[in-house]
Amino acid sequence: MRKDKGDLYDDETVERRRLYLRRDEEGGEDEYLRIQNRRKRYPKKKINPKAVMIMVTILAAMALFIVIWQESKPVIDDLVLRIYGAPESIREFVVKYPEAREYVRDYRRYKDNTLSVSVAGEVEEGTIPLFIQWDPRWGYRTYGSDYFGITGCGPTSLSMVVCGLTGQTQYDPFTVSEWAMKKGYYVDGVGSSWDMMESGAKELGLKVDALGDDIDRMVDALEKGKCVICSVSEGDFTYVGHFIVLTSIDNDGRIHLNDPNSRMNSSRAWSLGRLRKQIVSMWAYEKAPGAGKKKAGKDDRSSEPESEELSETETEKIE
Repeated sequence: MRKDKGDLYDDETVERRRLYLRRDEEGGEDEYLRIQNRRKRYPKKKINPKAVMIMVTILAAMALFIVIWQESKPVIDDLVLRIYGAPESIREFVVKYPEAREYVRDYRRYKDNTLSVSVAGEVEEGTIPLFIQWDPRWGYRTYGSDYFGITGCGPTSLSMVVCGLTGQTQYDPFTVSEWAMKKGYYVDGVGSSWDMMESGAKELGLKVDALGDDIDRMVDALEKGKCVICSVSEGDFTYVGHFIVLTSIDNDGRIHLNDPNSRMNSSRAWSLGRLRKQIVSMWAYEKAPGAGKKKAGKDDRSSEPESEELSETETEKIE
């Protein structure tokens, strides 16, 4: 198309002539024709407005679905968990701690279980084993006011320490919990008392050193090869209160631990700074001379534990 009447050639013709004259020195293909052929092989694609609108609509619908899903997820989760027939306390527990999903999934299968609580084959003296409080062997049994899988972090932690230090397999978590109930180490509506970690542990044949919340003493105990039961507050491990077992400290100063409520937490190393903020109180343990000769639940002492009112800070129940 001409720009004005005075032009002899339009722009396309001028461009064609210019390119036609620029031949490859070796007698190659006309550059103009090469450009045109390339344009024919790879034509510019036109944007389809309808396709754009459809794509935008789909993306908007997906975003809306994600928002609705996040808002209604607790309700949906509860409906799914109800299918398994688990009671409300277990459903609430699993919503808070998704790692325990198998605990609600297996409820019907194991709720009336007669599984052996034996930990034979899992214990080696000198190594702290990992026991999980919602293990089907004892998780659906009762400890205190609820299922062991919900309230049993205290007995499970003490069981790991006693079994690991003494090598005695009779101190499985459920056996320790029955012993604790008889001794009065469970406080209704609150959980396992701190006294179980000190006086109770001594009864089971351990030497105990109460550390309070002293981080330096805790590090010193771990470096000497002792293990430490730690009461923690709300944070990485619990929404209210919980017991965990600190098993060792590595050359980088990171803590290795056994969390009775989480295999995932137990598989990683933790910095002192991260744990420091959550620690409430601690107890360091080592095997006492002659430990392991007396079985839990077989104590013939006639004296009853002193009945004294304990504050919430002196007890732990994972929630």
